[in-house]
Amino acid sequence: MHTVNELSILDVARVIYRKTLFPELLSIFGVETTTRLSEVFGGMKIFIPSKHKLEELKRNVDIFQEICYCNSETTVAVLAKRYNIHPKRVLTVYREMRMIAVKHFNLADD
Repeated sequence: MHTVNELSILDVARVIYRKTLFPELLSIFGVETTTRLSEVFGGMKIFIPSKHKLEELKRNVDIFQEICYCNSETTVAVLAKRYNIHPKRVLTVYREMRMIAVKHFNLADD
């Protein structure tokens, strides 16, 4: 049982917002950061990719940059081994990333 002085924002949020992730945000980030998130995104529905998707995105950017800067005959094989994917997948990732770079970041299309 809590006393009035022990009642926290997190305790109340767990009751009022029990069907949302808001209490978890408070617990993980604290009041100050959660307040900032509320200022920027309050009232919006947002999508947060899974950790796997974020890791895949990082891998794809790494593959693209590596091929751009160190393009040699062994680069694709080395990347395939490093990321445990097929060499054809490495080339597909490179082509997909190249299309994004050309279309959205004005990277010169060779």
